[in-house]
Amino acid sequence: MKKFFIFLLFHRRMNCRNLFSSTRRCQAHPVKISRVAAIQLKFHSFKSAKDFYKHILDIVKKAKDKGAQLVCFPQGMNLEFRPFPFKDMNESQRKKFFEVYSNIFRDIAFNEKVYIEESKIRNGKFEGTIWTPQGEKVNGRVAKCGEESVYFSQFDSDFEEDINEEVSLYLFPRFGHTAKKKSEISKAWLASQQNYVFSVESKLVGDYLNTKLRGRSGIYAPLEITEFNDGILAISDSLDEEEILVANLDFEALRELAQSATDDVYDRLLL
Repeated sequence: MKKFFIFLLFHRRMNCRNLFSSTRRCQAHPVKISRVAAIQLKFHSFKSAKDFYKHILDIVKKAKDKGAQLVCFPQGMNLEFRPFPFKDMNESQRKKFFEVYSNIFRDIAFNEKVYIEESKIRNGKFEGTIWTPQGEKVNGRVAKCGEESVYFSQFDSDFEEDINEEVSLYLFPRFGHTAKKKSEISKAWLASQQNYVFSVESKLVGDYLNTKLRGRSGIYAPLEITEFNDGILAISDSLDEEEILVANLDFEALRELAQSATDDVYDRLLL
């Protein structure tokens, strides 16, 4: 109970500083997305909301300094922020926990004037969210980010699904894992080649409980609009260290390519 009291104290202090204010002054126009960051995050366990806030803010500031307008975090961000075990929390306390957790991302997005993608696990289900520079929450498998529509991938097979809406960016927030084969192809990379879209894959790496999380994060595009015709705009150097990847997304070039495409998607990969 004492820990939960301290937890609520931080929330009230943020309210007093107007960081968690529900009243927002919206910008006249949405921020146009042309540069995105994929965060390969090394797992940390935060017992304090203040420490978690500072860590996320530091990462967003670094990504913003590199020109990113959309910052994409990996899956399960709420697993990092655990002031106390969920099993010790009642329903009211869990609701307050997710309120504080969401407010942290909302206010950083608002104060830094960037879009932030974060994904949490609530009641055993994946929930992807985009926070806008206006402090607004956008949910759904297909969400609006600036002038573009983005699609949240939940499972490795999602890129094969038919999506009714026109989507130009796929988001793959992921837990890291050890590849079964060294030559294993990224599902996000393949999604870009099959659907003529940009893809951002951000992974949680490091030690989580008794599991070692490993994997490469990356930002991908169709082969034809990448410098070396390899479909890669940016890719992490390490498998288990924290990195911030940033790349430009030329949506006009993407649409021109999609409209002029004549080859079958698999034929393209054999050229």
